[in-house]
This record gives sequence, structure tokens and C-alpha cells, in this order.
Amino acid sequence: MTIAIPKDAAPGERYGVVWAQVSGRDLGSGITLVSRTGIRLYLAVGGDNPPRARFTVDNMTAERDASGRALVHAKVHNTGGRALDLTGTMKMSQVSGSISAGPYPVDSGKSLAPGQSASVNVIVTDQVTDGPWDVSLKLKSGLLEVTQGARITFPKGPGMAEAVLSGRDRQSPLNWSLISAAAGLILLILGTLAMIRSHRRGAGGNEP
Repeated sequence: MTIAIPKDAAPGERYGVVWAQVSGRDLGSGITLVSRTGIRLYLAVGGDNPPRARFTVDNMTAERDASGRALVHAKVHNTGGRALDLTGTMKMSQVSGSISAGPYPVDSGKSLAPGQSASVNVIVTDQVTDGPWDVSLKLKSGLLEVTQGARITFPKGPGMAEAVLSGRDRQSPLNWSLISAAAGLILLILGTLAMIRSHRRGAGGNEP
């Protein structure tokens, strides 16, 4: 295996692994044996190339325009060494209910030079209440992807609310709880099937 390092690779250390894997046949027991081995990779890139791309979402601001349409503005700061071409989407989840909205696209064509800050805007095309809402903003530039969340409330009339600091996506705990519940249900089903199979074997002797 050969790895070709791009000439413009950002300085720093990289880590990776190459897997080789062989899976056995499932003989009807529901268990498949997997044999796997791997080679770890350590790569240090030096030179005077600019640092890798990175950015932060500092805060978010809710607004209603003169027609009552809802908008969200997110202040983005380019903290890396490469220019950013930002795209993305935003989802909304009502705090006191089960209503969700989106995803809504981020306005395209926003480029940020290293060290520059700018506001990316999202137009909420649906009619939504004032909130409060938990918003999840996913921004991408090339292979770099950042998801940030904030709790916002839209003004009752035209104008802008106070900026709210963004942080870890507030919708993540809900997603993990759903994943945990699904995993528990699967384990319960598998355990029940195992008990039924064991009972049938005990009742029928060697009968398959």
C-alpha cells in the first residue's frame, strides 16, 4: 500500500489505520466469527504550508423581518490557515413540545479568509412561533464539518433578539437516548429468541 501525501498538506501529526478483515460463515447460530488485523499509521507533516482549516460558531441571533419572516444569523470565525467556502443546513426543535422544523439551507456563496469573521444567514421558510427553539446548525467547508447548537427565541415583532452563545448541539442527548432505546429493544428481542430456541432444543432432543 502506498500513501501519497499532497504537497499542500497542512503541518501537524496524522494518525490512521489500515484494516485487513476476513469474516466466517454464519452456521445458523446468529454468530459470525471475524478475524481482523491492522497496521497503525503515524505521519508528521512539516514545512511552511498554512495550517489546516478550522472555524468556530461564536453566537446565533434570531430575527423577524418587516413581513414577520423568521431568520437566524450565525457569527462564524475562521480560526484556521485556509480560506473557507461555507455551506450547510439548520434544524429546529421546539423546547416545550414535539414540533420540529427544517432543515433549512444556509445562504451560499459565503467565503472567509483566515482570521476573518462573518455572519451566515438562514431563512426559516415556514411560519413558526416565537419559541424558544433548540437549533442545530451544521456547517461544512470541504471535508471539514462542524455542528453547533443554541437556544433561541424569535422576537414578537420585527427586529433582532439578543445574540446567544452557541455550543454543543442540544439535540445530541435526544439522539443518543433514541439510539440507546433501540439498542435495548434489539437486545431484548435477541434474548427472547435465544430463550425460545433453547426451549425447543430441550423439548425436541437433537431435533434441529
